[in-house]
Amino acid sequence: MSDLSASSAPVSGGATVISGAKSAVTNEYAIEVKQWQLYEQLKVTIGGHVFSASSVIEGFRLDAPGGPQCNGKASLDHFVAFNKAAIESLTGGTVFVRPAQSGSGNFELVIQAKTGTDLHGGQVSAAIDRGKSLHLPAHFDDQPQDNLVTVTRNGEAVVVPTPAVNGTVHATIDLDSWNARDTLHVNIGEHAFTGGAGANPAESLEQFVATNGAAINAVTGGQLAIEHGDLVIKGSSSLKGGLISASMERGDLPSAFTPDVALKVTQDSGGSTASNAYEAPAPKKTASEYRIEVGPWMEHQQFQLTIGTHSYTSYGVFGIDTAKSLAKFVDMNKAPIEALTGGKISAEGDTLVIHSDKGLTGGSVSAHMDEWNGTAIDISATAYVEPIVPVKPVEPVKPVTPVVPVKPVEPVHPVDPSAGTKTDTGLNFTVDSGGFKDGDAKVVLKGLHLGTQNIAGREDTVDLSFTIDLVANTSRVKPIAGASLEQAVNTLFKAGGELDGSHHTAGLFGYGQDVYLVAAQQAGTSFGSDDVIIKVTGYTGVVDHSDFV
Repeated sequence: MSDLSASSAPVSGGATVISGAKSAVTNEYAIEVKQWQLYEQLKVTIGGHVFSASSVIEGFRLDAPGGPQCNGKASLDHFVAFNKAAIESLTGGTVFVRPAQSGSGNFELVIQAKTGTDLHGGQVSAAIDRGKSLHLPAHFDDQPQDNLVTVTRNGEAVVVPTPAVNGTVHATIDLDSWNARDTLHVNIGEHAFTGGAGANPAESLEQFVATNGAAINAVTGGQLAIEHGDLVIKGSSSLKGGLISASMERGDLPSAFTPDVALKVTQDSGGSTASNAYEAPAPKKTASEYRIEVGPWMEHQQFQLTIGTHSYTSYGVFGIDTAKSLAKFVDMNKAPIEALTGGKISAEGDTLVIHSDKGLTGGSVSAHMDEWNGTAIDISATAYVEPIVPVKPVEPVKPVTPVVPVKPVEPVHPVDPSAGTKTDTGLNFTVDSGGFKDGDAKVVLKGLHLGTQNIAGREDTVDLSFTIDLVANTSRVKPIAGASLEQAVNTLFKAGGELDGSHHTAGLFGYGQDVYLVAAQQAGTSFGSDDVIIKVTGYTGVVDHSDFV
């Protein structure tokens, strides 16, 4: 990374940290996950940002080098689905998953620079947050982070710095208690940091420092440490980054009555100045309002809202109470989200709303729900229109000979769900053909209710010009990657690919933040004129054979 400092910020707890000189060119970072149990979170820190996602049961590995694990490709694909856009925006690189180059049999997350460029974003670290595990609130095996996850830079193992923490205490987060299943939230300006409980309060604090210390140090210019059972940030001068607040998110049954508890934070007069941590260039105003409809939201599911290069999370309350879960999310993340966007955030029943008459800042918005296979939640946005400032009228000019208008290019319109034919179970859509146009699919279907697992209890069907013999990925959306959508789709038609032509096959595939239904009619090494691609938005359920006529 071109903006790395010569020495790394101190991190305790064994998290792997990358450091380098400004002249060093970084081609790629590879994060190999060695051990990752169900419900644990992989946390990757880049500068002042922490990106995270839980493991998934899909692809559970009995043959993993460290014993039965959820560290297969599916869990890393899940991480990529949650965080790809934000990480690529921050680093300027490309994020993907591959088998570990160490030959261990594990898989690794790769952040790779584009040709002729260098990665940016700040220091990088990786750690496993073990606050929620398969059988217990937290693991008791006292494994160091280097046994769980390692990082290489340009193929070389990184050095873990362990400098002493010095300076004066400038902020203290008073922790009265930290129970099993609780999650600590610390907000600094527009940044949000979280950590699950360890086997005991002491391990909980150590784990929080291991998974968040590097980012908090980058944002504040200080050093995160543990003193007398509390978290403190020390430094030789006042802290940067903004106002600090903290809360404890309750888990299990207590969350139904008291979803979160505000913690006492003592902060000196500093903290109002900007952070020294690298930030991606601030984008322009994106919208005047975002509305994110969520649900159903179950207790152990984690909701993540991503705005630009920042992410904000919380778990559901005990039982299924989406409205109360959203109210808790707003309560714990209100300050940093409003600092980032310049708007106001609120929960209206099962809908999360961010609004500003003056336009929202911070970057593009996406939302995901854990255990939904990384499928993005549909978001409606109201475009921001700059106010028109009256100007003094100008003198009329002499008319000129009018230009003969050219025939406009006919735009591609989404297929209106009302245009489908009504059936006993839902709607039937006839799609005779569908290819690419301007880098995207020509045909768009909105609001499809697929299979038998959709929340609307309705099943729609798609009528293609050929019969579908086989459905791929019936349990999830398979992520695909490539320099363009068409290149990514072509990989499915290669020998051994999902759509290699051995059957008339269809499936759902994810590219970036979008999902596509791709169907193959004939064998071939790439997408052909007889094949079909349809962009699907706002759908529910998972695709199966019953979705095709």
